[in-house]
Amino acid sequence: MEEILKSKKEISPPHPLLRTLIFVFCFLGLIFIILLAKRIIDPMWNPFRPKPEAVLNQVFFNLQKLKSLETESEISAVLLPKENLKINIKQRQRQDFTKGETPISETDFEIYFETKDPLLEGKHFLAGKVKRVGKEIFVSFENFPEIEGINFEELKGKWIKIEPDFLTKLVKEIGIQLPSSAPQTENLSTFSQQIPGKEQLKYLRIVKVKKQLKDEKIEKKPFYHYSLEVEKENISQVFSLLGNFSSPFPLISFLYLPLPSISPSFLEAMKNFEGEIWVDKKEILPKKVTWQTKINIEKIGGFGGTLEVKIQKNYLSFNKEFEIQLPQEYQQLVEFLKEKKILEKIKKDYTEKMRISRDETRKNYISQIYQELQNYFRIFQRYPVSDGYPLTNTQIPIGLNLNDPGLGPCENFVWISNRKNPWRFCIFACLENGKFFAASPEGLKELEKRPKDLNCR
Repeated sequence: MEEILKSKKEISPPHPLLRTLIFVFCFLGLIFIILLAKRIIDPMWNPFRPKPEAVLNQVFFNLQKLKSLETESEISAVLLPKENLKINIKQRQRQDFTKGETPISETDFEIYFETKDPLLEGKHFLAGKVKRVGKEIFVSFENFPEIEGINFEELKGKWIKIEPDFLTKLVKEIGIQLPSSAPQTENLSTFSQQIPGKEQLKYLRIVKVKKQLKDEKIEKKPFYHYSLEVEKENISQVFSLLGNFSSPFPLISFLYLPLPSISPSFLEAMKNFEGEIWVDKKEILPKKVTWQTKINIEKIGGFGGTLEVKIQKNYLSFNKEFEIQLPQEYQQLVEFLKEKKILEKIKKDYTEKMRISRDETRKNYISQIYQELQNYFRIFQRYPVSDGYPLTNTQIPIGLNLNDPGLGPCENFVWISNRKNPWRFCIFACLENGKFFAASPEGLKELEKRPKDLNCR
């Protein structure tokens, strides 16, 4: 017994430092376990979480299996910095996919348009409904833009059939001069042959997931949330595939991309094309898609400024049964406009406003050339020497791609030869109002008579 008591006395208590180290180790271990548990339950870290690309591919697949789709969309565009142009388009659309490749849809739309351009200056509002089965398209208007001297009230609430060649007829009747880059009138009828909704989905599989964002709950349902981007070369591919896209209004497809004809200058002008998508975790179907981009108008032939575009598409229902019935009573659009002499009034107004618009273009171009010439003079202490316009053999390009818009008194801008005096110049445009817009070292001015010398007199 004494030996046992003696052995117990010989056992010393733990050193205080050792106890501290054990406590710190246990505490750090507890913190690590808590953090690890939090990390494991974090859906963004979860190793079993599906990859964003797989989710997006499944979205496309599920959309192509739909029998019907109901959506609402909005696109807004503002020309900055002076807001010379504002556009807002809203639509609510139901699409039926049960007839194979035959497009069947019913759309309510509102279009608001405001511009300071002389051709369409003012605020305009248009609203109505569109029904479509295959190539047959019918439009009923509830609200019209106000145009002086034209009364659209007789057309209100009536169904108008849009013939496949109505654009061709309209262009010829009004006498619209299409730019060389636009489809010619004999090809305009293809506008009404839109690629069916499901086919569009295949062409629009060009989206890249830029970033996986934090999941969100919408109406108590969990949703994946991703930021998206579209590479410029893919945008070009989509445009070429869809060709002459048409719809009664440009609010279509899963990703809701507006698809006019595209060119390399358009791609260069586009600064970015980015968006976001919210996907239902259970159904793997979209709830909302947004897009935004900015376009440098000057790079595609405009007079400067940036067009800021924002797009949003909400998905309201899937596979909901509905029936679209085409109207039994309707009128042909072009014939109605001719009968009421509305077409005659539109043609007269269009011709006058186009004349004013072309003169404004001439003034803008001459102003740009004047600025370039002044910059040239600051560098070389003289102006480029030429016997006519366009200017050639200049050390810096002057007036590149700036030419008379046509249909005016002169084929192009007029440059009075300055070969004997390279320290002066006179360039002018012949306006359709009978006057002349000229530029000289003294500045810009509008003249009653045609200039004859380097003083623009």
